[in-house]
Amino acid sequence: MKKMKNYFKIGILLFGILFVLTNCEKEDLSDSSTLQQVNQKQNPLIISFKKNFYHDNFKDNFMVKNLEVDWNSYSMISNNDLSQTFEFKTNINSTISSNNKNRIFSKFNLIAIKDNKNRISIELIKYLSNDKNSLKK
Repeated sequence: MKKMKNYFKIGILLFGILFVLTNCEKEDLSDSSTLQQVNQKQNPLIISFKKNFYHDNFKDNFMVKNLEVDWNSYSMISNNDLSQTFEFKTNINSTISSNNKNRIFSKFNLIAIKDNKNRISIELIKYLSNDKNSLKK
């Protein structure tokens, strides 16, 4: 009976240790040195990008009507003496569905660059992949 109580105490102790260790806070493994989430209110440069972005610059009428840039969700890709580069997430608002026989998926991001001469360049980047999950990053 005494052995049974000792096993029971050891079991409770091990269970308690296991419970404490599994509920520890997980470390954030995202690389914050290269991709920094910043607030639009803190950075007037984002407002400048927004003012310089025109849908009319696109030759594709579909993009003009359906591209929506999320100006609040962006990452600073680089910030050095030569330029500042930001990446913005976009959405395509469309109900058009096509038969994707080749299983090629796409995603668009907007890249905005301000150089050391205060010139602004904005490019729309199209990512293609045969794996839909790889585009969710």
